[in-house]
Amino acid sequence: MSIEAARARAESRMITPCRVLRPTGKVFDPETNVEATTAQLVLTDRCELTAPDTQVTFAESAEAVVASQQALIKLPVRVGPVLPGDLIQTLTPAGTPARTFWVAASRAKTWQSCQRLPVQEIATDPITVV
Repeated sequence: MSIEAARARAESRMITPCRVLRPTGKVFDPETNVEATTAQLVLTDRCELTAPDTQVTFAESAEAVVASQQALIKLPVRVGPVLPGDLIQTLTPAGTPARTFWVAASRAKTWQSCQRLPVQEIATDPITVV
């Protein structure tokens, strides 16, 4: 199988609409008393979300226990660059954000069929795309 065929096959499984955001800062709205993350839109495309392991990590912070599970988001090789620290949001059919993931690392390879990005699902403050 050629690399072009492998990439086409990988992209055929990417059916979830998603967008990549690059955080640029925070802004505080005194009327709502809410701090929002500001972010630049890097790209909008389709992706594939996979959870390779069922291992869940628990952490305690401020007397609250938080569970997180590492996952992979696959993006086409042709898009990017997607950097560690970027946010990836899966989108509903209506185009509204469904889930938000933080990109933990980049795994660039020479002959890859897709970008496989290790991510952590996060609960976020409101995000304002600028």
